[in-house]
Amino acid sequence: MLDTPESKAAAQFLESRGAARAIELEIGPARADFILNRARHEPDTLFLGVEVLTAAVRRALMRVARQKLANVWFCDDDVRFALPRLCTRRSLAAVHVLFPDPWWKRRHQHRRLMSPPFLSMLAEHMAPGSLLHVRSDVPEFMAWTGWLVEQSPDFQPPDRSLACRLQPYQPTHRELWCRSHGLPISVLCCLRA
Repeated sequence: MLDTPESKAAAQFLESRGAARAIELEIGPARADFILNRARHEPDTLFLGVEVLTAAVRRALMRVARQKLANVWFCDDDVRFALPRLCTRRSLAAVHVLFPDPWWKRRHQHRRLMSPPFLSMLAEHMAPGSLLHVRSDVPEFMAWTGWLVEQSPDFQPPDRSLACRLQPYQPTHRELWCRSHGLPISVLCCLRA
């Protein structure tokens, strides 16, 4: 299902599937390999994908239809604006930020997510004990994100062993490319305090 700012599609999706189910959010799913794999392996969990590129969302929706997945929903919007209307406070069981666009590129600077205000907003929507999962091949981005998380009272210290909660793990297209080119991949996992 594709959402627009005026629609109530997200609320209807969540209500129709039961309020007691766990909800996971992927920010910027692009090709949606990770989120669709999670949806197949976790049918009792609801998955929300928020992606700024409408074409990527449309392709992901075609894959959802082909795979007959009823527990996935996508929004083509900036998560900073979409999240408050998509989710109630303390409703997310996990948030995934996997290989965001290269943040040093000038054209991507306006979409940089990781900042103290964004982490605070994210924390408001995450349930206590929920998982924040970040992966990247950009060491500077991961150092910045790790520092922000460590400074935040809303998150426990990073613990890479938490990644085992995500099995079976489906690498993103970018992660597969990085591995094939020998680029190091950093993982940050921590829990909402």
